[in-house]
Amino acid sequence: MKSRSALLIGGMFVSALNLAQAQNSFSDDFNRPDSSGLGSDYTYYDDESTGSSIFSISSQTAITNDTVNVGVAAINSGDFLLQTGVGFTVEVDILASATASSARVGLAYNFQDIDNYSLVRYRSSDGAVQVLSYTAGSLSHYNQVVDANYILNGTVNMLLSVDETGDYTVTLSATGLDDFVVTGNNNTAFSGGLAGLYYNGVGTGASEYGFDNLSASNIPESNSAALLMGIGAALFLGSRRSRQR
Repeated sequence: MKSRSALLIGGMFVSALNLAQAQNSFSDDFNRPDSSGLGSDYTYYDDESTGSSIFSISSQTAITNDTVNVGVAAINSGDFLLQTGVGFTVEVDILASATASSARVGLAYNFQDIDNYSLVRYRSSDGAVQVLSYTAGSLSHYNQVVDANYILNGTVNMLLSVDETGDYTVTLSATGLDDFVVTGNNNTAFSGGLAGLYYNGVGTGASEYGFDNLSASNIPESNSAALLMGIGAALFLGSRRSRQR
């Protein structure tokens, strides 16, 4: 009986952990030789066109190499795809140089095509965070919050968390500063699609910002529920065995 209970408990843990670890994820630290693009893991979108990269790798960092107004490097669906109806996170380190001014950088998400997607972007010259959606190329959602503490040069971490209802939380963090948090709801926009890097250079040049440590993960609620179920069942059986001794 003891061995059967142990096997049952072990099986519940394994099943729960397998479900929890099955979430689809992607990460890229860009630690590879300098190149004129980011590699085959990305599809590039450059002001209404596809296939032209405005991103490159320099000193193990992703940078922009053009002055076009809008550029997106979307993670290929073969490597990562945002799932419909579940929560997800996308995160990146943004490196703002001393010359950063009018350009805005950040993350694209729920990307369908260059005219239909959502994004969060940051500008170091005024400490502004904007959350936007575009439908058929027109603005359909807008939120802006400004924090003067984030008018700075250096590295800023941007973490985007979106739940299955469209509620989003954008958190900026930097060494020595309190977190800068922006929240809202974007449930009238898109679901599923791609995630990736976003850049709006406004013709200002290629050396204002860099990107590092990009990551993205789907987080289905069922995974955490399954894990808790497995733990709860194991605790119950363990308690029952103790009472029977």
